[in-house]
Formats: sequence, structure tokens, C-alpha cells
Amino acid sequence: MNALRRVCGYCGAVLGGPEEAPVSHGVCSTCKRGLLPVFLDTLDDAALLLADDLQAQSANAKARAATNKELSEIEGKPFGDIFGCRNAPLTEGCGKTEHCSGCSVRARVEDTFKTGKAHESVPALIRRGDGTERRLTISTRRLKKGVLLTIHR
Repeated sequence: MNALRRVCGYCGAVLGGPEEAPVSHGVCSTCKRGLLPVFLDTLDDAALLLADDLQAQSANAKARAATNKELSEIEGKPFGDIFGCRNAPLTEGCGKTEHCSGCSVRARVEDTFKTGKAHESVPALIRRGDGTERRLTISTRRLKKGVLLTIHR
């Protein structure tokens, strides 16, 4: 098989391969990162893509509106920080306190990562730092490089 030169089909960045080789197109990590929210925006509900460390990789416009946060304030943050869970600011951080074991969001996302099993329309409750509670209905689905967490209306 002959070597190919890979070039990003969006920005033209060279991804590898010999200079004189025929060109095959791919997507560089910068463009991929920019395309992810565009893909997520095609979904009907608020959605976050979570990495295996349960940090948000991206969020669609509906999730950003629901949290009143910009994408830069969501990427790399755990769910509890994004949605204002009262336990997230504790020293241990989101997912690492004694209270987190009862979090239905965390439990469903972790189960989906471990087993690949999707969870559909599961009730969830977030107790927020301001004393309010936010009731949600969530679904999880395993994707190749993460879990898609959908928050239904």
C-alpha cells in the first residue's frame, strides 16, 4: 500500500505523510474541536459530550443557554461545575465527595462508560449551591470517544 499525505479538509493543515504522496483528507484536532458543537447543535435537546474522566468535551447551544455559559466555560469542566451542584465547589471537587455517590447523573454516565449501556429518560436532581433544586430528565449514550449526555426539556 502506498503512503498518502493527509491534509485537513477544512483548514489545509498537513496531518502527515510524504510531501510527494497523493493527498487524502482528514480533520485536524483544531477543526474537529470546532465541528463538535456544530454536530451537537443538530440535536433537539441540550447535550454535552463527556470524556472518560467525566469532563465536558463540548456542549451544544441549548446546553450553553440552559447553563448561561459560553463553550469555553464548559469545556474541561465536570457536570456538577457546569450545572452548579452544591457539592462541586467542595475541596474534593465534583464526583469526589461522599455526596457524589448518590448522584444519578454521575451514576448513569459512569455506567454507560463501563458497560456501553444507554440510559433513556432517567429522572435526575441537582441540588444547587444557591439552595434551589433542578429536576432534569437525562439520557446517556456511548459514542466512540465519550458519552453523550442529553438533558431533555
